[in-house]
Amino acid sequence: MRPPCTALGRNADDEARGKRVIRIADKTDHGGTVVAASSGTVVMGRLAALDGDATECPRCKGTFAIRPAGDGPRHEGKPYAFEGDTTECGARLIASF
Repeated sequence: MRPPCTALGRNADDEARGKRVIRIADKTDHGGTVVAASSGTVVMGRLAALDGDATECPRCKGTFAIRPAGDGPRHEGKPYAFEGDTTECGARLIASF
């Protein structure tokens, strides 16, 4: 088992835009849900999602990977997902806090 990331820092651009990290069970603007979060980083009681983690999309009828656009913080080389990032089906991620 890999050790959890001890801190989730944000770069200045993410802070300026007020971006919030995406966590397991957060929603998308297609009515979908983040169903996998592999970071090992717990944010407010739930695991934070990374590039490649899965969402289920009822509109597009399938499971689609998260594809963060940012150049922000990473965990083991994969970028964290933030509010406004998209999935492979084009859904935008919505943070729940």
